[in-house]
Amino acid sequence: MAGTARQREWLPPDDDDPVSAEPARLEYFHSENAPAANIIAVTACACVFDEAGALLMIRRADTGALNLPEGAQQVGETVGHAAVREVKEETGINIALAGLVGIYSDPAYVMAYPDGHVRQEFAVCFLAHPVGGQMRVSVESSGIQWVAEADLDEIDLTAPIRLRVEHSRDRAQWPHFR
Repeated sequence: MAGTARQREWLPPDDDDPVSAEPARLEYFHSENAPAANIIAVTACACVFDEAGALLMIRRADTGALNLPEGAQQVGETVGHAAVREVKEETGINIALAGLVGIYSDPAYVMAYPDGHVRQEFAVCFLAHPVGGQMRVSVESSGIQWVAEADLDEIDLTAPIRLRVEHSRDRAQWPHFR
């Protein structure tokens, strides 16, 4: 899928299609102030690289943070299908999975939600490439961008997402387990 100038910039929400996000969550990564986890859910994410080596990133609608497209696995689907579905839902891009980057289950990384759930990380991260679709934002993404490989070290990411991005580029060590 060839990149265009429009794809290299943030794709903002369509003003005629307001984005309503779920309430913000708080993330704790190796923090003494982290609440104790009370649930664990399998999530799938994808490091989607185009032919030029640019990485597909979203801006989360709930927290405003840069992130990889990701979300929870649903009953009745494989974790691989969850990754494909989540990328499509959050970005409009269709992908093909190309490998397993890693499995991340660090009990010191938790997300606290307003409803009282505190979720321990359990994420399966895949490598993928785009195979079609049309970029668009969703209720979960307030912006979408292809980040050039040369710029990946400079963008502001949370520590867990930075780790996944670094691991996606270190293919000699796949899969990673954390």
